[in-house]
Amino acid sequence: MKIGDIELNVKAAFADSDEVPRLLGRTDIFPHFKITFNEQKLEITFQTQEKQNK
Repeated sequence: MKIGDIELNVKAAFADSDEVPRLLGRTDIFPHFKITFNEQKLEITFQTQEKQNK
């Protein structure tokens, strides 16, 4: 998976249906980013550790 300039090897699954709620696994993604969910705008923001400290 590539998020911005960062490439990660992650376990992933995709659903071929809009009826399935959006999911994001904690195992391989969460340790690398500060993740913000804006449910009203249907947005997910990924912020790297180095950008958080600036």
